[in-house]
Amino acid sequence: MGLKIIYFLMLLVVGYGYCQSPQSKLIDSLNLTENLERRIELSQQIALQFMGTDWERAITYLELAENEAKKSNDPEAFLAPIYITAAKMYSSKDVLDVTLDYYQKAYAIYKKQGNHTEMAKMENNLAIIYAQGNDKDRAMEYFMHVYAYQAKKNDSVQLVKILNNRGPFI
Repeated sequence: MGLKIIYFLMLLVVGYGYCQSPQSKLIDSLNLTENLERRIELSQQIALQFMGTDWERAITYLELAENEAKKSNDPEAFLAPIYITAAKMYSSKDVLDVTLDYYQKAYAIYKKQGNHTEMAKMENNLAIIYAQGNDKDRAMEYFMHVYAYQAKKNDSVQLVKILNNRGPFI
């Protein structure tokens, strides 16, 4: 009889652990952490989790991440990834003008920091969004920047990807 009770209790404990949604686990972690950087990361992850099901909550957590970043000693170090997360979220809704705004904000931060690798990533994202918006000239301009950057690095894999992305505009 005692063994059955132990098995039953184990089943309850294990079952309860798997009943929490991924968002609930992240929210619990967010509420328990004091680390600013971790709070920012968790807020972004939660926003992405809610993106498809509860847009208002997703935006709330994204705004929380931005507010937390602004409290840090180096806000720009945290804001660029938040802006990229925001761009991904708005891109998923095909809100291209807002997507462009956020990618441009991230690009400006990386440019100010002189982070050429991240600048190239943002230029590639900008090129893709401009292409989706049928602004072929702007798309081509950004694709050419990325191509030139990757050519300097002599990264043939990335060059092929860029050529594949810009293919329809040649």
